[in-house]
Amino acid sequence: MSNSARADSRHNDGARIIVLCGEPSPGRSAVAASVVEQARRVDGDAYVTTDHDDLLDAVNTALQSAGALLLVIDPGVRQPVDIARRVTRNWPQVWILLALTGERLVQTRRMADRAEPNTSRWIVRPASDDGELVEIIAKALANAGHQHRLRANLNRLRQRMAPSDQAAEAEYKRLIESDRYVATAVESSLDAVISLDRHGRVVSWNHGATQLFGLTREQARETALAAQFEDADAFEAACGLAMLNGNSSTTFRTVPTAGAQFVEATFDRIADNVNFALGLVVILRDVTSRQQAEQELRDSYDRKDQFFTLLGHELRNPLAPIRTAAELLNRLPLADPRAKLAVGTLIKQTALMGVLLDDLLDVARISRGGLQLKLEQFDLRSVLDDALEQSRPLIDDKHQTVGIEVQAEASCQVVGDRQRLVQVFSNILTNASKYSDDGGRIDLVTTVVGDKIGVAVTDNGIGLDPDMVTRVFDLFSQAQAGHARSRGGLGLGLSIVKSLVEQHGGSISAFSAGLGQGSTFRVELPCWAPANAAAGVSDLGGHI
Repeated sequence: MSNSARADSRHNDGARIIVLCGEPSPGRSAVAASVVEQARRVDGDAYVTTDHDDLLDAVNTALQSAGALLLVIDPGVRQPVDIARRVTRNWPQVWILLALTGERLVQTRRMADRAEPNTSRWIVRPASDDGELVEIIAKALANAGHQHRLRANLNRLRQRMAPSDQAAEAEYKRLIESDRYVATAVESSLDAVISLDRHGRVVSWNHGATQLFGLTREQARETALAAQFEDADAFEAACGLAMLNGNSSTTFRTVPTAGAQFVEATFDRIADNVNFALGLVVILRDVTSRQQAEQELRDSYDRKDQFFTLLGHELRNPLAPIRTAAELLNRLPLADPRAKLAVGTLIKQTALMGVLLDDLLDVARISRGGLQLKLEQFDLRSVLDDALEQSRPLIDDKHQTVGIEVQAEASCQVVGDRQRLVQVFSNILTNASKYSDDGGRIDLVTTVVGDKIGVAVTDNGIGLDPDMVTRVFDLFSQAQAGHARSRGGLGLGLSIVKSLVEQHGGSISAFSAGLGQGSTFRVELPCWAPANAAAGVSDLGGHI
């Protein structure tokens, strides 16, 4: 490669997998590095690059040599949907795996469903370092190879069955002109409805097409339809694919002279009685407003993240000296009990404000995909110990009881960020205490099923209504707003918890029988290796 700083040292000749990374090798996160490693476990010649221009050259080269191709986009890449969309427009046959984490995973799934109709070859999965992507990558590559062989066989069959050009064109024109009623309906359509012969030449051109491109029917027949699009090669490739596979749909950007910036193109093959393709019907719809709305949505997400980051840092600066002054006052002898009470309140409220600011900064990091985990191997029981210790002041203040049940075999090592997992379980336990009455009960149950460890936290508090269960992990979501705000919080905690658990390759779920019936939050994490069974029941066992 000419640009070794941005691309892997391996050449992509013969590579069937290309991995696009957000950072070069020395700066990659552990999860991103694991994505590369898992791709190479499937294809030892997998080609890795961080440069978008190099990516397009690499895809073109790989398709010419290997035919079938899988593109893997790692969690560090910014705007993964835009990149996947660009590759799909140029090479619709490429399969794409978007391996993402946290909030970006949810956002990308929504954007993929809404922004690009032709995403049947897109796979959106959580990025993890536990090897689960290996099977997904292998299956996607196998599908790409199968479809490549199918296209090649259909192409050879079409060439053997092709009648003379004159006969095919005459039959096609006869079919086009046979139904005047349908022709009138097509002509009056607001969408551009265009028919092409099997060589891509314009046969029919309705009023909607004239409005869209500013060309008359006669002018259109003298011009290649692909020339009306910024990426003419991608449009021609889409036409060729539709001739082979039948219906398809994708989005294209038009040339500046057209009446719309973006159009959604739907292709439908026209065939004769023996299923030989005679041409295509192409329906083009103006989707400029939708594309602009999606871009505005992406921009608003970016502005929101920037605002959270700026707000968090700006509020942290004055908060630090206030907390220091409060701690100093607390160490001084204060004769007036009212002064001691005021200092205690100041310390408590500044600590709460510090937690809120940390949550704001975490939300911004997760949205940008910039939350990095410091991975190490440890026993999850020690994390639960620390989480209980952090939650103890609120639990003791409300005179609540915590029952802990740990199966003798429920001991396993996990690989993750210890501090972040303490944050996860401390948040869940604090929520259980916060939304339970004084004297309430919280149960923590740990079990191991297969290669996963589950931790369930159950309370007998206010519970959740069915609607709230489905959105309890959304940003700024709060149960019974007045009740929640009386205890502080912005509705960020559980959203952060869900993103952190998913970054660790796990899952979290909520259950409640209804208002006043309490609730259960269950976290599942992959076990790294079973701990020594002789260790027996966890030291956590018992009641607090």
